[in-house]
Amino acid sequence: MEELVLTVSRDTLFTPGYFNGFKKEKKEDYLNIIYKDYRFKAREEVENDPGFKQIIPYQIFQQQDRFFLMKRFKTQKEVRLHHKYSLGIGGHINLDDKKSSDNFILKGMKREFEEEINFKADYNYQLLGLINDDQDPIGAVHFGLVYLICANSGEVRVKEKDKMRGELLTLEEIKTYENKMEGWSKIILSELLLSSK
Repeated sequence: MEELVLTVSRDTLFTPGYFNGFKKEKKEDYLNIIYKDYRFKAREEVENDPGFKQIIPYQIFQQQDRFFLMKRFKTQKEVRLHHKYSLGIGGHINLDDKKSSDNFILKGMKREFEEEINFKADYNYQLLGLINDDQDPIGAVHFGLVYLICANSGEVRVKEKDKMRGELLTLEEIKTYENKMEGWSKIILSELLLSSK
């Protein structure tokens, strides 16, 4: 059965203004467009179609002064991300998320977090910003809603140990992996380093 994923046409999505990189301003404007003008389309159909942006909640997990960094193994489906380091937890929002909640972006975000991460303690989250990277073949067909997930304590582990591993590191420690990071994570790391100064 084909996977249907949340998309918005590029032209519609960038009505408030085009940007490349990370954006903090007008987050709600873009979010409103997504909720108003979304379409669920076959993932295979949009994977190489830059006319549509697949909407991805991209969650950054922070515990005090440390962030959760993962390394993706070649056992993951997305070949373009094999052996890359990532700060982002998340994935596509699918039709089941929409069927079970009007707030399907948050529903999909929480589902992805629970599928990928073993974490039982309390946490809160906030929409940090938006990410668009048209210079990258993966980024050209995706649009990120960057959420910061904050927790004070609790053990955090990846669930799919055959597909990735993860650990909590300071930003300075994470910087040493920058050259091996996926595109969005590099952009986020720069933003986090700027914010920490």
